[in-house]
Amino acid sequence: AESFLGSISPLSEAEADALLAFIKAGNGAIIVADGSFSFGETAQSFVDPFDADVGRSSSETPSPSTIIDPLSNPISNGPFGLITSYFTERTHVTGAFYDLGPYAIPIGQIDGTSEASIAYVPENGFMPGSGRIVLFSDADTGLASIENDDGLLLNAIAYAAVPVPEPNSLALAGMGFLAFATAAARSRGKVAKLT
Repeated sequence: AESFLGSISPLSEAEADALLAFIKAGNGAIIVADGSFSFGETAQSFVDPFDADVGRSSSETPSPSTIIDPLSNPISNGPFGLITSYFTERTHVTGAFYDLGPYAIPIGQIDGTSEASIAYVPENGFMPGSGRIVLFSDADTGLASIENDDGLLLNAIAYAAVPVPEPNSLALAGMGFLAFATAAARSRGKVAKLT
């Protein structure tokens, strides 16, 4: 695909594997799969690892969009404000998710079509220990957020930036706390010595 940035190729198998390994390790990601115009194959390669489908929306431009339930998710209700509506595309045909697969939760949809345009996968939602993922169906969503100073993109970044501790780390921390609590109780004579 061609863009003002030059040629954009679909993710190779090695790149898709690296993306999955990054997320499986507890790291967050923001995936911008611009499903409009000639980016179809490239955009689809970004969401294939999550069993989602993205493509061109049936909406006319500009594409006003609405958050489905603004108070219920950390992207529209985050540290940079409460977001209730946004623009998916300002000037051209917009991208939309046709199917979000088994992992992603839709949070925003294009007005008049009910096509999802923003979704997220919570921590541990892809697999135990996996990081947080935010999915945008069109690159203009983030650009419009910056221009309108509405906080949507900043909320998405704040959400995805929090790493998820490895399950083993949590288990070790829990065992360490239990050992500390037991030792403290024994030192106060509240736990009988096991013989």
